Amino acid sequence: MAGHIGAYLVQERAQALETACQADTSRARLEALLAEMVAQLEPVLCGLQALDPPAESAATATEAMALDRPALEALLLRMQALLEAGDTEVSDWLAELSALVRGSPVADALPPLQQAIDEYAFDDALTQVQRLRAAMSMKF
Repeated sequence: MAGHIGAYLVQERAQALETACQADTSRARLEALLAEMVAQLEPVLCGLQALDPPAESAATATEAMALDRPALEALLLRMQALLEAGDTEVSDWLAELSALVRGSPVADALPPLQQAIDEYAFDDALTQVQRLRAAMSMKF
């Protein structure tokens, strides 16, 4: 398992410890091998712990990532129609779109959409809206 996350030294030390256990190695040698493995494992665990958000942060992130898919789809369809018509009213809907996708994986797609609308590059903005709609069909 350690090798799957790039902790190759932990993997090597664990393998050496396991082999020693199966070979009836002396207790002193087993303790030395265990100490070597723990020495390699501790920095990995600290690094992983730093990546694990506190429980309340995880709950907040989960709530933020919950998308109102019907509302988002309706808004994207409205924006698509406005872009196809070349209607500048489309810029009025960006704040609502931003609020709907905040904290979700599709939020990263908003800056290029915002820029295209700000520059009146409606064909580019339309492409961005279509990409957002396609991303919604993916599971996130």
